[in-house]
Amino acid sequence: MGTAFNVKSYPNDDRTEATLIRGLVQVRRTGDSREKALLLHPHEKVVVNRSADNQEDQPLKPITVQQLKHNLADTSLVETAWVYNKLVFDGEDFRDIANEMERWYNVKISITDPAIARYRFHAKFENETIAEVLAALQASRPFTFKINNHEINIYK
Repeated sequence: MGTAFNVKSYPNDDRTEATLIRGLVQVRRTGDSREKALLLHPHEKVVVNRSADNQEDQPLKPITVQQLKHNLADTSLVETAWVYNKLVFDGEDFRDIANEMERWYNVKISITDPAIARYRFHAKFENETIAEVLAALQASRPFTFKINNHEINIYK
C-alpha cells in the first residue's frame, strides 16, 4: 500500500530497471527459490543486466542495487522524469541517450563514430523538439547530425 515505483524494460535493452519512490518492493529472480530476495527501499533502483554473462572484458553483476540522488525531486530523476513529460540525462553515454530519444520521439538514430557514441551528457528537456535537443547537446560536444524524416544520422 502506498508504493510508487517505475519499471523500465524494453526488449532491445541489455538491462531492466525498477526504481522505488515510496514504500517497499521485494525483488527475486524467477526460478531460484534458494536465492535471497532483495528488499528495495525508497530512492533505490534494482538493475538486472540481461547480458551480464556476455561481457568478456569486465563481467557485469547480474543484479545490482543502486542508490538514487536524495537531493533531487522526483521530476528531476532520470528514472521518473518521463512521468512529468521530461527527458533527463545524468551522465549516460550518447548510445543510451539515442536509444531513449528513439522511443521518446519515435525516430531511428544512427551514430557512426564509436567515440561520439561514448560522449556523456547531463541535460534536462521538457518541450523541445529532437532538433532542439540535438542542437543543445551539440553545443557541449562536437558532432554533426542530419535529420531525414524519422531517421537521424550522427557523425563527426
